[in-house]
Amino acid sequence: MLFKKDKPFPMMETTVRLCKFIGLWHDTDLGKVCWQAKFTLASLTFWYIVPEICFVTRQDRELTIRLKGMIEILAMSIFVVRIGAHVLHRGTLQRCFWDVQETLGQFVDSGHVEVQKMLEHLVSSASFITRSYTTALLCNASLYGDIPALIAIGQYLMGADIETFPPTILEADYVLFEHQSNILVWIPVLLVSIATQYSMLTSLAANECLNWNLLHHVSCLFKMVKFEISHLGECSTSDEFKKRLVKIVTVHDAAYRNALCLETVLSPVMFILYCTFVTKVCAMMLLVTIVDDFFIIAMMLFVTSYQMFLVFSFSMLGTELTEASSAISEAIYQCGWTERTPSEQKLLMFVQMRSQRRVAITVWKFFALGRASFSVAIKTTFQYFTIMRQLCEIEV
Repeated sequence: MLFKKDKPFPMMETTVRLCKFIGLWHDTDLGKVCWQAKFTLASLTFWYIVPEICFVTRQDRELTIRLKGMIEILAMSIFVVRIGAHVLHRGTLQRCFWDVQETLGQFVDSGHVEVQKMLEHLVSSASFITRSYTTALLCNASLYGDIPALIAIGQYLMGADIETFPPTILEADYVLFEHQSNILVWIPVLLVSIATQYSMLTSLAANECLNWNLLHHVSCLFKMVKFEISHLGECSTSDEFKKRLVKIVTVHDAAYRNALCLETVLSPVMFILYCTFVTKVCAMMLLVTIVDDFFIIAMMLFVTSYQMFLVFSFSMLGTELTEASSAISEAIYQCGWTERTPSEQKLLMFVQMRSQRRVAITVWKFFALGRASFSVAIKTTFQYFTIMRQLCEIEV
């Protein structure tokens, strides 16, 4: 792939288009909230969350159905918080994007094959992640509402007597009308629910892909700093050494600055994500063990796998960021600094001091996001599930 020097580095073009389509990106007015984002947040709140709260509080249902409803309320509330957080920090995320794009643009004319391969990897991987993840998320979402609805419609057309139609995506009580007993009411409610579902999932896919790609791009900035340091030994003159060192310091400062921006945006979101991960997965596992309905089990397994994949992906990217930033200090030590002049050694010492500042995405300052934190979350979830399962057996 050839990058044109007179144009900005083609960074995350597919992700940006998806964010623009769903209203999570605006090129000119960073403070503007697009109508698509307003529609998604309003529809989730008033078409999903409020009717489901009415369902849980007003209806006398068995434990499994009420537990499913409470899990769905928690999930939808977290979705609203995550999309709302993106809208609130959209300016910060876009400034981070432009800063990373400008910094990566400095390497477009690099003669090193390794650098060009890394740039090509960033372009292709960002597009692949966005396209494949969005497609997979929207296709898998059909298990949660589309397939049960199509089966019910097929049974009705074949003459089956259906007194109560299945829930339209989520359990809900619309108070003003009963939508599950009359097919003429049920179908319009179903269509609105499906439209709301896909709007929500598209927003979540855009949000997650943007955050994933930004984390990966910032990690690659640290890797490029390490690569530039490893080639300092090629400098034959002091002026060339200082020129390269200035570039290293500039790129490292940009990487560190943008990592702090992502920490500010993602830290509270990761805290909510981790807390709800343990709660939701534990409750879903309990529900799956006590219910016999195939569709409820399939719905819960979809939500559980999605939640687990989300936490795992952010944990792996958090590990990549921390390891990439930590590797710079070792690269400086191995760059042949003993053969440099005293003034050059002093400059390298300052870079070494800068590189020893720990870079990590934290879970609201409690702990760093990484593989270890994911393992602890899984272990905690199974411990709580075992306790709840034992309590249920005692009560029975």
